[in-house]
Amino acid sequence: MRKYLWMLTLLVLFNACGKAENENIKETLTNQEVQLETDKIKENEIEENEVEENKSEIEESKTEEKELEENIRRNGFVFSTQYTIEDYCHGCYIVSKNNGLLKGVLDKDGKEILPVKYDDIWFLNADALKDGKQENLYIQTKYENDYTVIDETGKKILDKKVICADYWFETTSENSYYFVEVDTEDDYMIHFYREDGSLLSSGDYLCFKDERSFDLVSISDEIWISDNNYILNICLTYEKSYLSYYSDLYTILFDKNHQMIKKWDNVSLVGKEILNNNFTFYIKDSDEYLSYSIDNAGNFMENGVFQENENSLYTIADVYSYKNVLMKKDSLVIDLTESSTLGKNNDIRLYKSNNTWKLVDSKGVPLYEDRYYECIESKDCYFLMNEDNQMCLIDRNGNLLIDYEYLMYDGEKIYFMGKVLGYDNFLVGDDGVSIVFDSEVYFFGENN
Repeated sequence: MRKYLWMLTLLVLFNACGKAENENIKETLTNQEVQLETDKIKENEIEENEVEENKSEIEESKTEEKELEENIRRNGFVFSTQYTIEDYCHGCYIVSKNNGLLKGVLDKDGKEILPVKYDDIWFLNADALKDGKQENLYIQTKYENDYTVIDETGKKILDKKVICADYWFETTSENSYYFVEVDTEDDYMIHFYREDGSLLSSGDYLCFKDERSFDLVSISDEIWISDNNYILNICLTYEKSYLSYYSDLYTILFDKNHQMIKKWDNVSLVGKEILNNNFTFYIKDSDEYLSYSIDNAGNFMENGVFQENENSLYTIADVYSYKNVLMKKDSLVIDLTESSTLGKNNDIRLYKSNNTWKLVDSKGVPLYEDRYYECIESKDCYFLMNEDNQMCLIDRNGNLLIDYEYLMYDGEKIYFMGKVLGYDNFLVGDDGVSIVFDSEVYFFGENN
């Protein structure tokens, strides 16, 4: 009996231990599950915090990048290049390598418009763009003996060596000649092309010569008046004897069909202007100055000996020990460095007064500052100094391109951001100026 009681007791104890162990196991499992849930929550919180931190870092990075971009833009920095910058106009940079032997064209982002492989490249109509007479830039390239005209995007217009016609009268005709090819070596022909590169017409500019036994023909000046007329100044050189030459000079007025209207022998064309809505030019013949006019329709008028006219830019004056010299009136003003007119309508005046400089609009209101203490002109732009020896830069239209923050003057040299600014690294285009230091290119325009 005791034996059975003892066995029963063991069985009860064993069951009790089993239950306790099961309870412990359950409790352990429950604790592990809680811990897992807690760990997951913590992991999620860590991940969320990391995401927030990453977002914050990204936002901070974007802010820094934006500030950097704004600072770069404010400083005018455009791009860096391995090439040498030669010239700038209308968003295009002529660049070179191998000490200038090879040339190409980059855009304002430093991207290639033309590869750097050409023997020579130049802008055809930079001056006309600066004067607001034309809108599109054209570029001439030379590769060995081949010439090509391209536009500012790199598109080929024609395979010729040409010049651009810069009209005195504005023209919008679809038959206006835009590119002109002058052959002075072979058949002495002049060829006219439209802006799209198509041939418009051709003419013989030596049509007045019956015999052509001369060695050299050069055209020293071309004056594109309108669709109806143009003037050429031509020099013919003849061989008189061995190593002895003589030359004939001609000024010739042609009509739109390349027919000669009038020819002047051995005279000088000494001036030209728009006067009373006519293109007027002056020719010196012996001791007299003769006046001629052409209207936009092509009507030619002989005005006789030059007469003083208050509307004219020209006058007869006794200056620099010469008698009866035909000169522009503005060349008689004290000194051109003392006064200049700016702006597209010549309505802004820059002048010296009491050893300081004034820049005023058409109503006499000062622009940017009441006065400046130094003025330096370069490439139709003006550096003006304030009382702290800092300089600003204005263009030919009176636009403020560079503020005082970046330009300093020590009485001899101008410094841009601490570096000496010179003629070679200061490039002026129709839409702003470029400053080049080593591989860095900076641009400042009216809309910066």
